[in-house]
Amino acid sequence: MIVRATSSLNTERNLAGVTESWDFRGHGPYEGGHRERQIGIAVQIFEAMGFPDDRFAANAVVSQRKSVEDAAVFVGFED
Repeated sequence: MIVRATSSLNTERNLAGVTESWDFRGHGPYEGGHRERQIGIAVQIFEAMGFPDDRFAANAVVSQRKSVEDAAVFVGFED
């Protein structure tokens, strides 16, 4: 019951945008060796879970970025 109450309180604090405190603080992004280790562990976990799965059709999708000129129409004022 205490865990559920704490979890609920933390959710409410997050949604309310409460800043960090002693018992409710975050940290910045991982950098350097820490980030490399984090990525390495994630790769191992995904491989153990069978990802990427070549049989999954969405993994074969390749997206191509359009140029700004092709994707946007700019409307302005004439002098």
